[in-house]
Amino acid sequence: MKLLLCALLLVAGASALKRQTDFLDAFPESWYEEAKNAKDDGLPDIPHFLDADEDLSQYFGDSLMATGRGNKNVLEVAAENGATIFVKAAKLVGLEDELSNTNNITVFIPTNRAFLRLDKLIYLYFLRYPMRLRALIQYHMINGSFRLDKLKDDRSYNTRLRNLTARYDVYGHDHSNRTTHVIQGAHINCEQRDMDASNGVVHFIDDVIQRISYFSSYKALSGCPQFSTLFDGLAVAGLTDKLKNGSLTILAPTEKAFRRLPEGVWEKLIKDKSALTAVLSMHVLNKTYFARGFRDNDVLPSLNKQSTVTVHVRGDRTGKEANCRNCRYEVFVNEAKIVYFDGVTTSGIIHAIDRVMIPKGLLEELTGETV
Repeated sequence: MKLLLCALLLVAGASALKRQTDFLDAFPESWYEEAKNAKDDGLPDIPHFLDADEDLSQYFGDSLMATGRGNKNVLEVAAENGATIFVKAAKLVGLEDELSNTNNITVFIPTNRAFLRLDKLIYLYFLRYPMRLRALIQYHMINGSFRLDKLKDDRSYNTRLRNLTARYDVYGHDHSNRTTHVIQGAHINCEQRDMDASNGVVHFIDDVIQRISYFSSYKALSGCPQFSTLFDGLAVAGLTDKLKNGSLTILAPTEKAFRRLPEGVWEKLIKDKSALTAVLSMHVLNKTYFARGFRDNDVLPSLNKQSTVTVHVRGDRTGKEANCRNCRYEVFVNEAKIVYFDGVTTSGIIHAIDRVMIPKGLLEELTGETV
């Protein structure tokens, strides 16, 4: 079933479109007319913050107390720090009372810049279905008051959206002495975090969360034709049970990636369980690595204790790097390019890649040729 980002919210009975002119001060009237007149099939999948080379979005979704309390509630803290779009959106969909008076909540608030980076079609979609905007905002709220130092790395937390979970991760980058904090793929702003409110804690984020976890990596891979060969191989290697729970990153070769292998290589691998397990376990990382956590030259351990995966980043997300103005943002793991980012699941994350990663020595053995 085709899943839009907001369809993944599973908000039953979308309300009829109502005219809402105060969502954004600069929201053009013509956009409202487009939303009102648009056909449902004219609203495509909501894109993630990174472009993908392959459209696999239909297969993924789409406590401790902080010390001290501020005198202003969460919504007032948001307004005081310039998050006016979030405040207007929350009021628009009837969340003012929940954000102002519900105690012991942690809210990850997208900055105005984060909202303005979204595609126009997203605004059209939410004008058409405001109750789904309400659900999306609730997904940015977790139960319990947490400063970042009280959140546990690679752990999922219940949100205010029917207790669906959002995952928090911390990434250290030894070569750059930097640390990246991410909530469900959205980057937490290091300069605007740990803000106490009278009813909880506020952290500002540089992205609007656009991926929601609904099912396991096992279900995602088993139900996606683009990963049928990979899933069959994982089953033969005895690795599928690992996909049901826990916190794993799957670097998932697509069907196109398997077709790029030299003739006969996959047929030999599938008959050699030991070699097959060595290859496929190299595609499984024992932690959740969102795209926001990748940095150039990061070395990531895999389930194959003999092999690591090295990240190579080209360009930047904004295209504003001085030495890379015409570069497209790309991420490679070893020699494989990530063609679809951040397919989030309840048991981790899936990045689709365009090559099967096979150690050079094993590939030479399988092909009988020097690589």
